[in-house]
Amino acid sequence: MKSLITFIIALFLALPSTQAQSQIGTYFWNQSVLMLECNINGKTLKNDAGDSVQVSSMIKQRFKVLKVDSGMAVIKVLNYNYDKNEAFLVRYNVNKKAYLDAGHTFKKGSTSKFYEFQKYFKVAISDLDLFATKMEFVPLSLTTGAFNVPFKLRPPLYGNTTDFSGAFNFGAAGGLKFRHYKHKKWRNSLVLGFSISNINLDASVVTKNADQLAENNGFSTLSLSLGWLVEYERAQVGIFVGADHLNRLNQDTYNWKYQGRPWVSIGIGVLIFSPENTVDKDINSQ
Repeated sequence: MKSLITFIIALFLALPSTQAQSQIGTYFWNQSVLMLECNINGKTLKNDAGDSVQVSSMIKQRFKVLKVDSGMAVIKVLNYNYDKNEAFLVRYNVNKKAYLDAGHTFKKGSTSKFYEFQKYFKVAISDLDLFATKMEFVPLSLTTGAFNVPFKLRPPLYGNTTDFSGAFNFGAAGGLKFRHYKHKKWRNSLVLGFSISNINLDASVVTKNADQLAENNGFSTLSLSLGWLVEYERAQVGIFVGADHLNRLNQDTYNWKYQGRPWVSIGIGVLIFSPENTVDKDINSQ
């Protein structure tokens, strides 16, 4: 019983640390907020008049949360480029006064020492939760689900004519979803599909026993395909290349011209994605 109580207390004490750790990472602002200038340890800095220094953030500005303590987060705005955004560099990244007081010259070509005088800011955790988006990076992952291709275009290969037809088919797909930021709406996947399709045979597409075909001749085929799937939110479209195969009995009977021949299609998919694991990724200079 004593061991259980000790475990529960330890778990309770660890919760704030775990929550704070989850807030470390790279973000961008969705709304401008006031930031309080501080040192890397979170101690508020004062100007010559003895007042704290407040700076407004900018929408879409990227920053990194370095530490979280007592309802406040210490952040570093990701570095602006000296040549393109000198004013922003001074406002958000470099303490120019300290830099000049140290005997350095503030000019192009002297940027190597800028970040020894890095600026840091404090923001409320509530502002972080309400007005910022974390840039969580989703690594390469597996994706599975169902898909459908509404038509198939068979090019004029191997002496065959071009064939364009709609066909009912439904199957399963599996593949790789490429790495992306979780907050981004676009996704890209390489997908391998398996489906059962329905095709109509007539005298123009068979070379044997055409006289045995009725007016409507629906046959099932196994379709294998490989495609590139693009997803925006939940809307998906893909380009697929594949081939259909009649079973051996029907192929031996009718000798379908397009047996195993490639087709191209635009596919419409409704995929069920596997759970995503996320990791932080640093962002380059702005």
